[in-house]
Amino acid sequence: MQHRSKALNLLIVALLLASLLAAALPTFAQGGVQVTTTSALRLRASPSTSSAILATVPGGTTLTATATNAARTWVVVTYNGITGWMAVSFLSVNGSLSSLPVTNNAGSAPAPQSQNIPAGAVIVAPTSNLRMRSGPGTNNPIIVIIPNGTQVQALAVNGDRTWVQVTYNGQNGWVARQYIRVISGNLDSLTGTPQQSQQPQQSQQPQNPNIAFTATTYNVTAGQCLTLSWNVSNVREVYYQGQGVTGQGSQQECPTTTTTYVLRVITQAGQTIDTPITITVTGAPQPPTTQLNLSGSPNYGSTNLTSGFTPDPFSVNITSGGTVNVSYLGGACRGYATSNPDFQVYYTAGAFSMLRFYFVSGSGDTTLVINAPNGSWWCNDDSYGTLNPTIDFNNPQSGRYDVWVGSYSAGNYLSGTLRVTEISSNHP
Repeated sequence: MQHRSKALNLLIVALLLASLLAAALPTFAQGGVQVTTTSALRLRASPSTSSAILATVPGGTTLTATATNAARTWVVVTYNGITGWMAVSFLSVNGSLSSLPVTNNAGSAPAPQSQNIPAGAVIVAPTSNLRMRSGPGTNNPIIVIIPNGTQVQALAVNGDRTWVQVTYNGQNGWVARQYIRVISGNLDSLTGTPQQSQQPQQSQQPQNPNIAFTATTYNVTAGQCLTLSWNVSNVREVYYQGQGVTGQGSQQECPTTTTTYVLRVITQAGQTIDTPITITVTGAPQPPTTQLNLSGSPNYGSTNLTSGFTPDPFSVNITSGGTVNVSYLGGACRGYATSNPDFQVYYTAGAFSMLRFYFVSGSGDTTLVINAPNGSWWCNDDSYGTLNPTIDFNNPQSGRYDVWVGSYSAGNYLSGTLRVTEISSNHP
């Protein structure tokens, strides 16, 4: 009897030890930590800005972080079925990152998934991991990465037949034709308007399109700028001045003569609707400004920063571009900017030995030009493996920093965020 009681006691102790050990093993938090993107942010294959981009997550998107790297500067999230890494410095974090497990496992695009493709459809597959964009052109935002070899249905082609509209995981988007191969069917049989789904006909009618196209002003003097904005829903495609765009956006224009701008939509029923706006221009065109104006008033204001400022980074929203070709400054200076500075920073130096300016835009190639307190010019185009520029000042001087944000190509006006930081881990 005593032997049996002793054996029972040993069994109970063993079960308690096993329970304690299981609780101590590292696991991913079931609830995770909620994070929200503060602007369009790239999802990468590993915790580094030099790693492959898996997708671009729109600003304002809330996701669940399930792990972090050892430095807690990157977190693991899953977006549209793709698991990868996002930089913490561009996220709003709700919760404690210290509660997450540490891992070095790289994210990756998902394995090819089977798609529900109707019989008789044109089927294509990417020859490598391929970006699906919101419109037919590399200037359009990336929706998701289609894994290499995934078979998807082709719906339409653009006017010059260099881009193909496809459907993947319930989303429609555009891929470059040169990076796909045809599995079945004939791409040349597709038209510029997406085909109807091969589903049984439903009795319900397509929803009426909602089209809003406005301008900040309809009368300007020659060379004065304005902003055209649109908000469109319940349509298949949207084009501004013949270029594919997303359903909600804006564009800055600086006409020198009376000009009509056209927003074109393709409805769900395949109908084309053009909405024009005519901007009346009065007065003779002013001669174009060919140089940057150090005495001009900044387009987006100014700020005073003292070393050790918070929050770090300091941020301000700016639209890049202008009519001045900054290459006349020489060196690494390139792109097109306004004559007046976009922003001014009055800085008081202190304990920090580095002051960094960088601009983040997920929609195109931007440049940066800064006139330092000592009158020297500093320029940059691409940095940290991105199309976003960065300029560092080591042992920065106190004084005024005049900042211009340019667009690499003339006529491009790209929205983004100028950030100022003293922390080296903050960058594009």
